[in-house]
Amino acid sequence: YATAGEASPAFRVTASQSKERVRLFSSGDLNLLISTAVAEEGMDVPAANCIIRFDPIQTPVSLVQGRGRARQQASSFVVLEERHDRSLSMLASAEDTQVNLLKNHSADIVASSQSESEKKKRKIAQTSRERSAFQFLSSFSSASSSSSSSNATARVKQFCIKADREVLEVIKHDKAGGGGPMFCATITIQGVPNDEGGAMMMMGMIRKEALATTKQAAKTAAYELALQDLLAEGKKRNLI
Repeated sequence: YATAGEASPAFRVTASQSKERVRLFSSGDLNLLISTAVAEEGMDVPAANCIIRFDPIQTPVSLVQGRGRARQQASSFVVLEERHDRSLSMLASAEDTQVNLLKNHSADIVASSQSESEKKKRKIAQTSRERSAFQFLSSFSSASSSSSSSNATARVKQFCIKADREVLEVIKHDKAGGGGPMFCATITIQGVPNDEGGAMMMMGMIRKEALATTKQAAKTAAYELALQDLLAEGKKRNLI
């Protein structure tokens, strides 16, 4: 995403091309977006898992907006260069001050400041991500004659990455087990915040439990149950 200038005539991109590339990135068809600082605000892009800043960050606001694009779980924010008079630690300190100020505002005030058009755009983007994720499950099922236990875990985790959803694993010893040690695995698929206003739940939370004599067997069984629920959900919403 670039605009032609005296120093970069080869980077000429029309407005329609820019919009199309942002759309492809938002839908998940493209996984890399190169942009000027305009990406900090004014562009509707989904939560990214890695942001790399090549130029020095000029202001605390720029730091907050840049980091705000890396909203996926376990995401990375990399700064390759900084100003001597505005080090990253100084900007981060200012960011902490801004965050604390924001926390003092009620959720109702933040929500009321969002326009309906912004909410609609985020909903469309999340729906697009989920459609792509369900299509992934559909194509995988078509290529395989069965949902074998060896790939159920990988399929569910890949779905969650594509759909921007968090998956939680809890495995504990089940004391109620009768003829030997038993383990209970709980797999929970839930929504993740897509903006500061709160979570945007496009589909209900999925939680599955399974018992087995080993931790791995219990975990695999729980993921298989979660996968079946996802497939059923996709068919119910006509996305598979």
